Amino acid sequence: MFRSVGSLSSRRRGDNSFLGGRGRLMNDVDMSASRTDRSRTSHVSTMTRAEAVSNFLFDFNAATAPKKVRMEAINFASELFYHRDAGAHDEELALGAVNVLIAKLSYAYCVCPLDEEMAMTSVVLEMILGGASRTAVAKAFDEAGRSVIPLLVDIIQPPSEHCHPVAVDRILSILRCFSRVPTAMVPIAHHPGMIDAVIFYLKGPLPVISHLKEPTPSSSDNTIASEVEERAYRRIDAAAIIVNLACAEENKLMLANHQGLLEEINHMASTDPDAQAREHAATVIMNLAYNEQTKIEMANNEALLDTLVLLMGDVSPQTRKNASAALFTLACVASNTKNLALHRGGSIVESLRIIMLQDTLDEARDNAAEALFNLARNSSTDDSSIQDLSNHNLLLDSLAEVVSRDSSPYVKNFAAKALECFSISIQHPAEAHRTLLAALVKASIWTGSSSIAQSMRNQADFVSNRIWMVQFPGMLDALSQMALLSDHEFEHVRMPAVAAIERLTLEPSTRWLMSKHEGIMTSLTLASFVNSAGETTYWDQRQTIDKMASVDLYKAALKNLTDAANLDPSSRTALNISRSSTDQDFDLDSYTNAASSEVPMYTSNKVGSEATSALSPAHQELDHRSPGHATIGVDSKANAPTWTSEGQDWKTMSANPINRF
Repeated sequence: MFRSVGSLSSRRRGDNSFLGGRGRLMNDVDMSASRTDRSRTSHVSTMTRAEAVSNFLFDFNAATAPKKVRMEAINFASELFYHRDAGAHDEELALGAVNVLIAKLSYAYCVCPLDEEMAMTSVVLEMILGGASRTAVAKAFDEAGRSVIPLLVDIIQPPSEHCHPVAVDRILSILRCFSRVPTAMVPIAHHPGMIDAVIFYLKGPLPVISHLKEPTPSSSDNTIASEVEERAYRRIDAAAIIVNLACAEENKLMLANHQGLLEEINHMASTDPDAQAREHAATVIMNLAYNEQTKIEMANNEALLDTLVLLMGDVSPQTRKNASAALFTLACVASNTKNLALHRGGSIVESLRIIMLQDTLDEARDNAAEALFNLARNSSTDDSSIQDLSNHNLLLDSLAEVVSRDSSPYVKNFAAKALECFSISIQHPAEAHRTLLAALVKASIWTGSSSIAQSMRNQADFVSNRIWMVQFPGMLDALSQMALLSDHEFEHVRMPAVAAIERLTLEPSTRWLMSKHEGIMTSLTLASFVNSAGETTYWDQRQTIDKMASVDLYKAALKNLTDAANLDPSSRTALNISRSSTDQDFDLDSYTNAASSEVPMYTSNKVGSEATSALSPAHQELDHRSPGHATIGVDSKANAPTWTSEGQDWKTMSANPINRF
């Protein structure tokens, strides 16, 4: 009467996966009554499909004995529910199909757990749950699934010889479906024996087939191939269950501390030949890393960090994305910075650098750039982590390269912010100082944020940096180009650039060179221009700063440069300076002494001498970002840049875990 659906132990799945379940290789078939026996056609054709399903479920529930009747009902169910229509599966769940099938599954498990009846019942149940929508599955679980958790967990308990291997395989898939339901995540994860059973299948032992028919010589190869395939599906289903359970905040700490779980996830990520299994492993680590209590423990797990480095080199873009997301989350905690930055001689930093530069997935590059920003932001000069980061091979240049050419504004923004962090901590004569200056010049072509101009202003705040900045090839060109941006939309770049120029003029030793640069002189002239109403031409009236004080500073700076340009030739010779001098042949001390004695120091009458020794209020808050983004401000008491925050927390602190499986 009924058409066979194929061998249970070796039926292959297709590539099209339903949400929560695995795709099943099936033909698009008409679900009309013509699929059944002709004797039933005239009766069924007068019913709607819902009525036919409802009538069948009633008969199916009543089919208890003998076994032949139960098997006929199960075979008919396998025909009726064997389709791809998610709406029809939702309808089946609404009509109570899960309740009936769970009752049949429980009976089969008690009476004949190794029999084909057990296998067929689990297959039909997985057909419906694997093809239905998430909403319908959630409703089915809330109505009947909670009571069945003990049964499902008991069926998958190792060793698996106590139950038909196909049933074990399909129950894992059913648990995968239920684990996606928010209300199911906690009760499933905390049920006794559940996590240990899943860990057993993460190890992927070959299924025991002693109770199956002995393979004939002609079928042995197919049987072995089938067992290997089933083993892979079990590993993937087990990993997907952990991915989903790790989405619940109540489960994260328990899962991270469960004995043997992270070890098996690391092993899967490092050795599993299946790309999907490795992707699930990366997602488990990422989901667990979002918990505040697990961040420190995970960042101190050397084996886990090795796994993340390996995953960031995976062939799967999604795996690289999830691994880099885990790292930027771990890097949010300041106490993790040193361990992450120094791990295996900088292997994490190098992996992040390569992804940021080369990955084809925007999200992966974004994650890597944000991770590097978090490391730079949280690094300290006290434990040498900032020096180790800045001296990492090509890191600063790579950040500048990304800022100047990447197609994603988010990647550019985080890379620029990372350079801004380095600009606060790296000063002359640090080993990486010249590399930082080169990176800032290279990145200055991007005007999408104020970070690069602010970085140059940060550098100009330190007296020890000023002559080296003025001397550095391209620095004055970069500053003047940013300071001369005329459009209103670039004000966030122009303001810190002009402020940096003003700070550089405070050093007598820099003035003569700066006075000979046309762009520098023009930018200061424009910045010091005031209209009759006392408002600057280029400043927005909405700024809550003292514009007049800033203009007075720029006027004083312009006066200093003008006087330096008018020095007589003998004085300029005494300074012994040229635009082409380098760090090696330039005597800063002798030049500074000569310049201080030859060049007068002008200050604003209104602002007073304090205006040249302390940062202007006009420069205190130059970086205007949207709420939720950290900004660099200035501590006026210490006269040194400090980190401030505004609005809500960073994305890394509030991102939601991925639940896609």
